[in-house]
Amino acid sequence: MFLPKWYPHREDAMFGLFVRNHALSVLPGHDVSVLFAHPVDVQDEIYTIDIQNEGGLYTVRVYYLNPTGGFAPFTLIKKARRFWKANKLGLSHIEQERGLPDLTHVNVLTRHGVFALWMRRRFKIPYIITEHWSRYLPNTGTYSGVLRKLLTRYVVKNANAVTTVSKNLQLAMERHHLYNPNYQVVFNVVDTEQFVFKKDNKQSDGVKRFVHISCFEDRSKNISGILTTLKELSKVRNDWECVFVGVGEDYELLTEYAAELGLTPEFVKFAGLQEGKILVESLQRADFLILFSNYENMPVVLGEAFACGKPVVSTDVGGIAEIVNKDRGLLVPAGDEKAFKSALEKMLDTAKDYDAAALREFAVTNFSAPKVGERFTAIYKEILSGTNID
Repeated sequence: MFLPKWYPHREDAMFGLFVRNHALSVLPGHDVSVLFAHPVDVQDEIYTIDIQNEGGLYTVRVYYLNPTGGFAPFTLIKKARRFWKANKLGLSHIEQERGLPDLTHVNVLTRHGVFALWMRRRFKIPYIITEHWSRYLPNTGTYSGVLRKLLTRYVVKNANAVTTVSKNLQLAMERHHLYNPNYQVVFNVVDTEQFVFKKDNKQSDGVKRFVHISCFEDRSKNISGILTTLKELSKVRNDWECVFVGVGEDYELLTEYAAELGLTPEFVKFAGLQEGKILVESLQRADFLILFSNYENMPVVLGEAFACGKPVVSTDVGGIAEIVNKDRGLLVPAGDEKAFKSALEKMLDTAKDYDAAALREFAVTNFSAPKVGERFTAIYKEILSGTNID
């Protein structure tokens, strides 16, 4: 049973989509349930339950009314109680329909890990943790609170395994004293059946195109730094175009900044949110992908670019250096606009020299659903065949 903090729901179909992709990757050969408890600000009842079979995933979503107002400590206690009851309601439905799970797979800490630990104590069900959150990284400053840290350490220590989407994230967690003897790296899933290499990519207008894909949150993605660098690039050559894909909290501010710099419409295009086939085509039409993030974990978009046979230019942050080397792209220090500009100039001239077939093969081997599913299945089997739950 997957027990995620982030998962697609009725208010946001994209929220935690990478967790759903992990669940789908292990579906062959397993009966998989998903229990997702989510607070909402408006609904008639305190708890509402939505049960769906989504591509073979038996999915139980429990929406619970988020308490507001009142004395702050009491409100926090009330929130915790509703979260706990929502999960117990969902677990009861799963038990009635399918029985108790053999193993719980927690995605994103901390409260869900506490619930999994309770299930281990109450029903002797082992649990593993997959962590995606960048809050443990040193430059985010969002992992705080004495109680949170104590609970997280205890939950991690008692897990049967902990997987992270990068080695860098594992090391960051361990620096916070989150120790477990069975850490493993399992990447996020890329749909390598959808993201494919298209051989005919010649631009009839002779313009070289590169693409940036993100959630338009400037604090982490540093899109303003990209635009500033592109302004300098436009002073020395004009044979390029950068397409920005995505929307987010800083979208309007950044589009205005691009206009102030005089980059639009000649050098920069804003394509907005793209999904599915349209997103794939944007990558296929590009010569390479760019990121200039201040911090990252392991961006899925890198694997998507590789699956399309595209090299990348990125900052060396998070776990990116674990998958980007000289055969797959160029790395520059975070915030170094001069180095970023030089890398862009070099990639504009050399993108065609990268081995597209090798890039795709790397993506299939490391990010495809069958390969990720195999990694998790091996972990499950190891735990279920040899673990004695106290």
